[in-house]
Amino acid sequence: MVEFNKFLINLDGYIGSAPWFPMLLIGTGIFLTVYLGFPQFKFFMHGWRILTGI
Repeated sequence: MVEFNKFLINLDGYIGSAPWFPMLLIGTGIFLTVYLGFPQFKFFMHGWRILTGI
């Protein structure tokens, strides 16, 4: 477990502190939203019905 923790800390040093990483995440989110046809809007009412039990 200690080795895995060291690996994660090392990985964070390379990726997490890079200034381009948040832009990569935002770009990926926008791409997938458009590619999948805006599912967070399309299925909102279905999710709300499941949540409320209607």
